[in-house]
Amino acid sequence: MVCVLPCKLITFAFVSALIIWPVAALSDAAERFDTTYIAFLEERDAVEDGSAARALLDRLEATLPADDVPRRIQFDVVDCFYGHFDDLPAQQLLGEQGAGRALDHSMYREAALFRICQADAVELLEGSSHALPLFRDAVALAERSGDPYSIAVAGAWLGSVLSVLGSSGEALAELLQAQAGFMALRRAERARTLDIDIAILYRRIGRLDRSEAIFRDLLSEFDSDSSTSLEDQLAVLIQLTYVLNLMERWEESLHYSIEAQRRLGDRALPLWQSTVLAAPAAALNALGRHEEALDRLDQALVLYNEMGGDSIADLELRRAEALLGLGRIEDALSLLDALGDSPNLVGSPVLSLEWQLARAAALFAAGRSDQAYEQLFQARALDRQLHRENNVQQLIALQSAFETRDRVRALEQAETQARLRQAQLDASQRIQSWQRLTLAVLAMLLVALLVWGSQQRGQRRRMSDLARRDPLTGLANRRGFLDHAERVFRARDPDRSAPALLAIDLDYFKQINDRHGHPAGDQVLVAVGEVLRASARTNDLIGRLGGEEFSLVLPNAAGTEAVAVADRLRNTLAAKRFDDIAPDLRLTCSIGIALAGEPGVVSFGDMMIYADRRLYAAKAAGRNRVVSTDGKDCRDSGAD
Repeated sequence: MVCVLPCKLITFAFVSALIIWPVAALSDAAERFDTTYIAFLEERDAVEDGSAARALLDRLEATLPADDVPRRIQFDVVDCFYGHFDDLPAQQLLGEQGAGRALDHSMYREAALFRICQADAVELLEGSSHALPLFRDAVALAERSGDPYSIAVAGAWLGSVLSVLGSSGEALAELLQAQAGFMALRRAERARTLDIDIAILYRRIGRLDRSEAIFRDLLSEFDSDSSTSLEDQLAVLIQLTYVLNLMERWEESLHYSIEAQRRLGDRALPLWQSTVLAAPAAALNALGRHEEALDRLDQALVLYNEMGGDSIADLELRRAEALLGLGRIEDALSLLDALGDSPNLVGSPVLSLEWQLARAAALFAAGRSDQAYEQLFQARALDRQLHRENNVQQLIALQSAFETRDRVRALEQAETQARLRQAQLDASQRIQSWQRLTLAVLAMLLVALLVWGSQQRGQRRRMSDLARRDPLTGLANRRGFLDHAERVFRARDPDRSAPALLAIDLDYFKQINDRHGHPAGDQVLVAVGEVLRASARTNDLIGRLGGEEFSLVLPNAAGTEAVAVADRLRNTLAAKRFDDIAPDLRLTCSIGIALAGEPGVVSFGDMMIYADRRLYAAKAAGRNRVVSTDGKDCRDSGAD
């Protein structure tokens, strides 16, 4: 099982909490066993390999009293975890048999530990789904024992395997309950070992603010504690970049990615090297630094392939985004199509949504609008499904908060019975504090839901903008332009100048594509979009309706002002140089003008018809000219 902090260390810490079986008078052998056992627990951090573990187990076994069945079972628990580093089948068998022996003696705590040991081996041998029932059984046995520490430990293991299997809400519930159990037992250091996994799960269910807060607290703690391992530092830094990416705080994300690389330095850790190299890719793509993102991703994939890993869908998706940003549209589409059947992609709805949005953008860039819209509709459906699932997972986490409160309350009530009246008073005060905490949790969840709703509205706005914007020039596409123009026409003020429409068509554009190629033609279209922006007024609406056809709506523009704007645009474009494509390349345009107030215009569609007729008149008259509402050529210079 994959744990950010060693799961075996957590379990071994549990062994340290086992209570020595009560006897009227311990024999000398039992006292030596207990002393050696405590020393063994204190040396747990030094157990780094099988030989060290074997030496410590030998010392413990040497003091084991003869015929002391309970202590023998206790010793076998430790042996199950530390005596079979290289023999997982033996660990599995010992865990299964040990659980049976412990149950025969009603030792439910030890039975729970044996079951965890067995499940750990099964997970490594057969996978997390096969181990899950065993971990659930371990929790049930721990609860039957009534020992709060064993309940917390078993819950931590169960939460970790549920996280691996993608049951984020249930995993978070188990880990929060385990953490609360450790805190109630005043074992804060054990509770802190779960913070990284809890923060990751908060990110998965959409509680980004909570996830960020935990990771930042951990970073502050690590900076003040020189004993923190490099792996934990890197894990927190990388996970924090993922959270910031989801919040679209790209500069901060890039900062922490660079900090992770600084801390890693030149250490020969291939897995971390590839992870750290790839971490800033999403932020670099969002900031338009596509070449740098692509270079980092290529290096990361080389390292990963050298380790014998399979293709990583997340890295390949970022590569496709970088290729798209660099204008290598067909390369990006080919890579995205190849990723479509990736098991990593199919198994991750969030990654699947990112893939669908990236493919829609690539299809738009390739001019395949119908396919792009279809991909966007699929993305929206998946997005709604993810929102529903996140709501369910958050409700599970909320339920866990109540269950945690009830569990701690039970512990407090048990303590009350032992401490009589003073303990009863303490329990009442703590119950009140838990009630306040519950209200605080509910308030935090309400704020989180409001923030989440705001984020979803922003995402829907971005998807709507993508559907209404031309990916090549950044101008409104036909759909976006027509929707906005219709609103301008309907909202016109009769007491002010009526809106004007300019229908613009590039002259002999097909010859540019034929002579210099379509990539050069795309560069020319981008340059035309820039000229349009420079020539238009602040409130004017610019759109690319398709191919080399553009339109411009001028709200509140008199006929003379529309002619002036059109002629300025025509002259600017005629003077534009394209030396980066071909020194001799020149470009002109023809423009037709229509006004909302002229006779016969009752809809914006009528304006488009009139403007198109005058555009065709400009073309027929020799191109490179403006034809206004009176049908006359309004240019101030002859055609080239």
